[in-house]
Amino acid sequence: MFCDSFTTMSTDATLICIDCGEIFPFTAKDQDYFRDHNYSTPIRCRACRMKWRQQRATSESGCTDQQPAAQPKARGGSSVICSACGQEADVPFEPRPDRPVYCRSCYNARKAMQVS
Repeated sequence: MFCDSFTTMSTDATLICIDCGEIFPFTAKDQDYFRDHNYSTPIRCRACRMKWRQQRATSESGCTDQQPAAQPKARGGSSVICSACGQEADVPFEPRPDRPVYCRSCYNARKAMQVS
């Protein structure tokens, strides 16, 4: 029987960071580690990954003394009238004319009624 390490050996690769545009190495050792842990191929260099993690941790903790370096991409959305209460609401999707659209509080109330 053959050893799996011979069949999964990788060669070093170079990747381009989506944040800073720099070229960074993705070594065979790193590739094996990512494969063993079922991680996808990295899209950021090590420095940008660390910065991204720090920004994400700061935003999740609710800390407001530090602003992220880049603003998130604007999502398309629509301003609609809630089908239940008649108030104007912003939704992060394009509503279909054949389906009702609810504001956040009416949606949460309907969802809670369905669960119980």
